[in-house]
Amino acid sequence: MAGRRTLRPVRQLSVGVQLPEVERDVRWSEIVSMARAAEETGFDSIWLGDHLLYRGDGHPERGPWDAWTTLAALAASIERVRLGPLVACAAFHPPGVLARMAASVDEVSGGRFVLGIGAGAVVTDDVPARAVVVGNPARVIRDVAEEELLS
Repeated sequence: MAGRRTLRPVRQLSVGVQLPEVERDVRWSEIVSMARAAEETGFDSIWLGDHLLYRGDGHPERGPWDAWTTLAALAASIERVRLGPLVACAAFHPPGVLARMAASVDEVSGGRFVLGIGAGAVVTDDVPARAVVVGNPARVIRDVAEEELLS
């Protein structure tokens, strides 16, 4: 009939939480407690920043825990929520290494890993804007993942 609207299925909204990086000193026991609380509360995903160092914001230089090691530990410690880096810095990790890290965390998590990739660069006077990634990291990661699935 003319004028009738077709209803589309409604997708459920997913809500995630990013765990602290350097806002204050957070040890493993608190990280896993926060992750378990997020899972129990009903969050759908947990995200960790993939940064090496924070500086130039009026605070002393400080480095967060390694995102990939923490993601693997969380994957083994919680059961339901999806996990991922917010986002994986393509400039910090060669594409093949990034693909292997992602595949490992995905295996430990039972398929709950979500990979987000970004440039991840903060431009400062001593860190100029520049492309440090050679090639297309998404293509390399896809190729490694396909090879992993086929072998």
